[in-house]
Amino acid sequence: MLVQQRNRYVNSEKILSSLQTAYDILNGADEAAGVVQNLQTLHTELALIQEHYKKSDEMLSDISDYTYRLEDAMNTIRSDIDSFDFDQIQFEETEERIDMLHRLMHKYGMNEDELLTFCEESKSRLSQIKLSDERIVELSENLEQLGAQMIEKANVLSKVRRDTATDFVSKVESELSFLEMPNVKFTVSQSDKPFGSKGKDQIELYISTNKGESSKQLTKIASGGEISRIMLAIKNVLSHSDDMGTLIFDEIDAGVSGKAAQKIALKLSEVSQGRQVICVTHLAQIAAQADRHLLIEKSSSGNNTYTQVRALTKDGSKYELARIMGGMVITQSQLKAAEELIEQAAEDKKHCKEKIFYGAKEN
Repeated sequence: MLVQQRNRYVNSEKILSSLQTAYDILNGADEAAGVVQNLQTLHTELALIQEHYKKSDEMLSDISDYTYRLEDAMNTIRSDIDSFDFDQIQFEETEERIDMLHRLMHKYGMNEDELLTFCEESKSRLSQIKLSDERIVELSENLEQLGAQMIEKANVLSKVRRDTATDFVSKVESELSFLEMPNVKFTVSQSDKPFGSKGKDQIELYISTNKGESSKQLTKIASGGEISRIMLAIKNVLSHSDDMGTLIFDEIDAGVSGKAAQKIALKLSEVSQGRQVICVTHLAQIAAQADRHLLIEKSSSGNNTYTQVRALTKDGSKYELARIMGGMVITQSQLKAAEELIEQAAEDKKHCKEKIFYGAKEN
């Protein structure tokens, strides 16, 4: 199409001259009759002798047909001559478009038909991109709305945390006092951080275990026993809201004995109501509170060390408790003491369950 248009512009003078000559032949020029007029004259003359010249019938029909066709052709040529207009600007634009077409064909290694198909496909993709832009605008607006909702909900959550922190600290300190850590100072630090799945608050727990000591982050306390008792206190406070199924305590008996050990044992029993507690201990008071006992033993063979874990029977549990209390030689009195310790632990667990049951009913 573009090439045809360019050829028309390039040959415009020749085309216009030929059209004018053709029109003059058909219509006549310089007072000379044209083909159409001559055919009309021919038709008139033959019509005069039609009665006497029978062959003229067919001739007159053909001449009429030719005359009509040539008149149509003459009118078409006249119309084209009148509408023929050479536009230099349009001609230059056509040349530029043809040049661009050739460059694109060379760039993409396509012929004209392939390039035109590629053009239509590109238009379709562009339309989709425009729709994608609209979708991006829509999503941006949604994101802005969700961002506002996120900020609102995060602020509510942050306020709830601030409001509950004081009560939480008080309860944890009370639990730790019961666990023979009366001088503990527990603090909850709340500061802003980038938004995450748990809100905008950076929560850090600080603690001072002795009078006169500055508070340190809970994660930086060196004593494993202290950390275990602190975590025991925290878990006991959160027992009704924490859905963690299993808790593991190691070295919770480090540096404690007697009364403190007994209190730790009672708290472990409380925490174990509704979840599994695994506790590694060397104290009989704590071990006696367990429902199941596993004995961990180390042995060596050559250059290798092995750790074995085996479940204890009821008698095995009593024997190990006696060994922990009495040493290598197990006496009947030690076994009796172990049995009494187990019986006392059973009573403690019974009272613990009743305490939790009636506490739940009151709540």
